Amino acid sequence: MRRMVAAVTVAVVLATSAPTSAAGFSGIVGILGPGMLAAAYALFRAFSDRADRRIFVAWLMLAASILLAVGLTQRMLIFQQIPAGFAAALVPIGLTQITLTNLANPVRAASLRIGLFAVLVFGPYMPAVIKAELHPKKPHQALCSTGGISKLLAPAAGKIVLSNVNYVPQLLYRTQIIAVGSLFQHGISAYLRDRTAWRSPVGATPPPAFQWTGAQFVLFCNTTELNYLGKATRANALWPRLAQNHPPIWLRQIGGTTGQGFRLYRVILPSK
Repeated sequence: MRRMVAAVTVAVVLATSAPTSAAGFSGIVGILGPGMLAAAYALFRAFSDRADRRIFVAWLMLAASILLAVGLTQRMLIFQQIPAGFAAALVPIGLTQITLTNLANPVRAASLRIGLFAVLVFGPYMPAVIKAELHPKKPHQALCSTGGISKLLAPAAGKIVLSNVNYVPQLLYRTQIIAVGSLFQHGISAYLRDRTAWRSPVGATPPPAFQWTGAQFVLFCNTTELNYLGKATRANALWPRLAQNHPPIWLRQIGGTTGQGFRLYRVILPSK
């Protein structure tokens, strides 16, 4: 029993000590909310059925597993489906419990079932809705839409292009470029190569981290919001330099606008 309590404690620590998401409180609730609700229900069932040791331990193990999945999700979003899956699997169990404990009062049972669905559907997203109502964003045009980007990237067909990793799936679908990589292409190592290249200080020649990517072109979109690739970087790193429309001498713009929106640069290596 002590081991089970210790396991739950460790899972809670993992879930609460994970790095805070850049999306803020509302984003965290939206992502982790379903898993936390599932863990709360599992703990509720564990202590409700604590008279039966085996049932109590089973529910406690489930709660520990869910909390562990929540902690992993907070650290890496790739695990997001696991706690959400736990929540979905516990819904029919919760509905059955409501029905069995309210056989004499079908109206109350129906109300509780509707309430359960309402909590699961609206609960995780209400903080984001409230935040949007209290702090509405000003409407703006789609600055980084990839809808018509094939023409811009035509000169880079078949060549390696350094871009924001979030655009890679759309770029691979719409164009003929070769991306440095993302989590969707070549995995974590490629993502880190892309990230390091953007955050490396630049000088008269491409930095080693940039050369390591093999990129012959750079695709950049200057938005009004600071991207995580350029956040907390040195002022002379590649991302903030391009955001200020001050590219290094080894990048020559060959397409796009000089203001906000996509810009395509060709890498011009200095002659030896």
